Amino acid sequence: MIFDDQTLTAGYAFAAQLCEAYRELSARDLKLVMLAAMGEVSLPSARLEHIRLHIHPNWEGCNRILFVVATLCEIDRISGARQLPPTRVIDVMSHIQVFRENMPEGAVIECHGDSTLPLALWFAFRGAVVYFTGDKDFASCCAAIAEREIRCVSPEEPFVSEAYHFVSLFRGNVAIPAFYRKLFRARYKGAVILTTWSFLNCDSPRILQLKQKFVSSGELRTAIQLPSGVMNRALPALLQLAPPRDGNPGKVRLINAKDWFILGHAGIVEVSYLTPILDQVDRKPHAEGQQRGPMPPAEDVAPAELILRQCDLRMRDQQILNNTEHFERLEECATLIRGQVLPSRASHEIAHEYREVVLTDIDEFGLVASASRVLDNAPRLTPSREVALLRKNDILLSSKGSLLSLGRVGIVADTVPNWLPSQTFYLIRAEIVDPIWLFYFLRSRTAQEYFQSHSSGTTVPQIKVGDLSSLQIPVPDERQLEEVHRIHEDMLKLVKKKRKLREQQGLLLQQSQSVFDSML
Repeated sequence: MIFDDQTLTAGYAFAAQLCEAYRELSARDLKLVMLAAMGEVSLPSARLEHIRLHIHPNWEGCNRILFVVATLCEIDRISGARQLPPTRVIDVMSHIQVFRENMPEGAVIECHGDSTLPLALWFAFRGAVVYFTGDKDFASCCAAIAEREIRCVSPEEPFVSEAYHFVSLFRGNVAIPAFYRKLFRARYKGAVILTTWSFLNCDSPRILQLKQKFVSSGELRTAIQLPSGVMNRALPALLQLAPPRDGNPGKVRLINAKDWFILGHAGIVEVSYLTPILDQVDRKPHAEGQQRGPMPPAEDVAPAELILRQCDLRMRDQQILNNTEHFERLEECATLIRGQVLPSRASHEIAHEYREVVLTDIDEFGLVASASRVLDNAPRLTPSREVALLRKNDILLSSKGSLLSLGRVGIVADTVPNWLPSQTFYLIRAEIVDPIWLFYFLRSRTAQEYFQSHSSGTTVPQIKVGDLSSLQIPVPDERQLEEVHRIHEDMLKLVKKKRKLREQQGLLLQQSQSVFDSML
């Protein structure tokens, strides 16, 4: 099975038609409608179901699965979302040991986040047991298209055992925080496919620990895209770290991708999915006399040789880090997003309703209990601004105001659609660091004294983003994390009980008043 020109062209054209015809839909809803139409799945929303019934995909002469993959990725490209481009979806696994032969029936795959949806669809179609941590509606539609089960799991659940794990590491991917936290806590086997190589150059203590864990444990095989120049006359290559066997250090396989790049859609250089690569995966019978495409050029090197190429995954001193003795800057373990004022809606734009969280919406326990400011005449958020929509375990820090309100911290207990931080807040989205740990540290005396000492401005004191980014966050050990989580869960239970008692108190007061009024 390959991506041929007809399939790519048809998928691109279908995505462009959908985006043009249904501009009022978000990228998420547009993909859902398309998937539901391809899988003939009814949607609970009457509006989206009406649109689904009027969509008639034309994939004649194309492979149905690859047509869906191309359409999905092109919708992401048009909408501005940074997802896997269509010609990277299957190539990412084509060089991994277990997939060099036809993928065995029952192979276990866990795809992390919506950005891996094309991979989940592909693996399910190929007969793998697929777990998916993203949108459940997406999963049900893709399961119908592939005619195979796709099992939804929570991003916070432990890694599926004996599985191969796939995640896209672009900044802003909602699946990354939970994925990183599970990497540090769990024991696992299989391969983690990292679609970027930026962490190779990161010297954060947390990332150094992860690099060292990859090498020393021997439990994990990784494939990482490397920068150009790693191999002689090569474009970005793939690196595969094999675990040690019989006490011998594992070799590192560098796969030269130079000969497998083509000029793709809209002039973008993309990795080709054509016969020379995909033929290795499918192992389809060829006509007699037809030659099989050659294997991509590759070389096996010892890990020590990577040091000379500035690509060593290991810490140079090979010393195990003690978590309790190390700190990391806030910018190294979390994303900082400044709350912004929404732009005015133009006359031709459809009105959307959002709710802003203001300072008074943070209760005495530090929980974001509501979003009291209603913005009911705003334009739809652009993809670059949708990242500010609040999610579970997002942290809000008051960055300007009086000295009493400066540095006030709140955490979002549950994901609520269309909640945004007001412009007085920094949104802090934990990536590598545990969000509960970070929440309590930001409320600690150490952090609060830091905020007060680094505030600037006489009329309206505020915290600059540079000072906030430089805040040193202690790296906890497992015992500390477990204790903090236990206390936090106990606190949440008490808060729920208190709210329930307040509701009962209000009902009793209302009933008492009604009884009294009836006596008059």
